[in-house]
Formats: sequence, structure tokens, C-alpha cells
Amino acid sequence: MKPIRLALQSSAVAVCLMLASQANAGVVTFSNILGTWFNANPLANIDSNTGTSANAQVRWGGAANIANDSGYNFLASGTTSVTVPPPQGFTLGQFSHVNFPVGSSITGIDLEIDAHVAVADAILAAVRDGRTDVGLVAGPTPPIPAGVTAERLYREPFVAVVRAEDPLAQQLQIAMIDLKDRPLVLVPASSPTGATIHAACAAAGLTPSVRITFDSGEALRELVRAGVGITILPARYLRGPQDGLRAVRLVRPTPWREVFALRSSSEPSAAASSFLDLLRKQLRS
Repeated sequence: MKPIRLALQSSAVAVCLMLASQANAGVVTFSNILGTWFNANPLANIDSNTGTSANAQVRWGGAANIANDSGYNFLASGTTSVTVPPPQGFTLGQFSHVNFPVGSSITGIDLEIDAHVAVADAILAAVRDGRTDVGLVAGPTPPIPAGVTAERLYREPFVAVVRAEDPLAQQLQIAMIDLKDRPLVLVPASSPTGATIHAACAAAGLTPSVRITFDSGEALRELVRAGVGITILPARYLRGPQDGLRAVRLVRPTPWREVFALRSSSEPSAAASSFLDLLRKQLRS
């Protein structure tokens, strides 16, 4: 039997996996990387802040010449491409501490990093062009070109992912509006998943306090585990044991997403048919 070639989308990050004798890693590209220093304590001691910038700088200290102030710098990297999974850590920017004697100081400040994240391998194009047998994508029903068939596999709700010690972890469900005073780490609003989350926030009258955006559910889980904030993810991201994390149902409203299988409209290969049959059975179990 000819091996099946499969293209997957996880959250808003797509990773092409060619299940043949040699697998090709997907490539994720980070561009337009920007930093923002915010939430300084006390804010009154900040002398200057560049705001959102590829060279984000914040200064404090009350020096007569601001060049003699202490502060932090975040210098964003240029466009960065990373294979998935990454063989090792990768760099989005450089942090530096400017240290001078100061008359006033701060006890803390947060850094938000925003980036446009794009996937080099377009799943739908790969199915359309015959380079992949089956593609799995999540979000609204994708625009389907001639020659491609989309099958809805399942529909799932989003949940709030919190640390086990968070008081919210003890609740069976929470309303979206209850997240209004909590820092959030989310996928970008421009992604299909992000658009679903932000639409639910808007419906609840919530303007989310987004601390970090990142196009990886796995990375967002780790940010929650580290105490950076709460995230909102599809429920299947927290199936099974998750040390230190809890999933809490969201209501009023509950965001939902759909997952589709894409394949050629022509007769599928025996391997592709077997894979889809196995996938359907697994989802029903």
C-alpha cells in the first residue's frame, strides 16, 4: 500500500508531515516582531517608554540626562524561520539591562512580544496540487477550491486553561466576562482560532487584557504553567493528565471550533481512505 501523505494544522500553526520514508519538517516564520514594556510598578517612576517597537526601551531613575537613566531594552530579531518541532531554542529578540545609579527605581515591569506567525506549507494548496493526500484544518469552513472536498470531523468547545492553584480551577464553569481582570496569553487575533476567541470576548462585553500572543497551543500552555497568564484553547488541548494545569468550561458565551479533513475530490488512495476511516472511528470512541 502506498504511504499516505498527511498535512496537519495545530491551532493556527500548520505543520506538514509527509508520512513517507523521509518526513519533511514544517517551517514556521516569525516576522514583524515587536516588543512593548507595560505594567510598570510604580508607573510614576518611568521617565520614558518607546511604546510598541522593534527596539522597545524603557527608562527610570530620574537622572538629569535621560542617557544616564537605568532601564531595559528589547531588540527584536529580524524575520526568523524555525523548523517544527524546533531542534533547539530559537531567538525572537535580545534583552539587555542598562544599569546606572538611580534616584528612583521600579519593582517590576512586563514585556509583551507580538509577532506575525506564518506557515511555509499551505495545507489547502498542498491538497489541491496533489502534494498531500489528506489535510486537517481547524476553524471556520475553509474556502474550498475546485478539486478539493472538505469533511467536518468534529466540533469542540474552547476552555480556559489555568494553573491548578488558581481559584478559578475550583469552578466547574466560568463566564467569559469573569476574565476581564486577568492577564491573558492568546493566539493572535488575526488567526481563525484567535478570531473565534475575540468574537466570544466581544459578545460578552469583554476587552481582553492580552499580555502575550503566540501561535502555538503548546507554548501557551507552558506560559500558563509559568504563571504568565490564563489562556483559552480548544478542549482537546488538555485531554489527559496535565501536571499543574486545569481546564475550566467557558460559558456566556462558549466559543466553539470545527475541524475539517481536506482531500482531493477524485477517488482517494487506499491509504488515505484507511486513514480517514481510522480517524473517524477514533473520534467516535
